[in-house]
Order: sequence, then structure tokens, then C-alpha cells
Amino acid sequence: ISQSHLHKRKFWLKFEEELGLYERRIFWLSNLSGISTLSGLLGTVIGIYISFQNMKISGSASAEVFADGIS
Repeated sequence: ISQSHLHKRKFWLKFEEELGLYERRIFWLSNLSGISTLSGLLGTVIGIYISFQNMKISGSASAEVFADGIS
């Protein structure tokens, strides 16, 4: 086995080790981005729900009543 072959083998072993670390980190970043998106959507849904509740309570469908729940 040549010296060049040994260097290439060491390089690829180290590369695979580092790649594993990056793949684990990307997994967590992927999950975090998914959760962030869903939490934003949940906030929107809750705001719209509050707006419709305000319209029901006040008996008015005016923009002022609707906007209170969205802000």
C-alpha cells in the first residue's frame, strides 16, 4: 500500500466523521425551522379566533373590532 493511498484513506475517514457531525446539526436546524413556521401559523390562527370572538361579543363586524385581535 502506497503512502498516497494511506493519506487518501485517512482523508476520507476524517471526512465521513465530520460529515456525520454536520448531518446531526442539520437535523436539529431542520426541526427548529419547522417548529418556528408552525408557531407563527398558530399565532395567526389564535389572532383570527380572537377577532371573531370580539365580533361575536360586540355584535359588530366593523374593522376596528376585527383589528383588535390581530395586532
